[in-house]
Amino acid sequence: MGGIPDPVVSGTWTFIGIAVALSVVTIFGRCIGMVSKDTSSISLVLYWLAAFCTWLIWVCAWMHQWHPLIVPKYPGGDD
Repeated sequence: MGGIPDPVVSGTWTFIGIAVALSVVTIFGRCIGMVSKDTSSISLVLYWLAAFCTWLIWVCAWMHQWHPLIVPKYPGGDD
């Protein structure tokens, strides 16, 4: 028992895939001349920063639900 849980790995690859797809679209737009160099550079930074921040929020929420620190106590329980 140990290692990184499978949902975290698949979620991480999903966020990486989305960031790569957006980066490819931006680079393609730059190559065909639809987007300027400055705009594409800013877009690449923002896509990767947004992907990291949303992944961090998602993984924190997932971890908090996986092993909660506070367990509900029901009245009339046997414990």
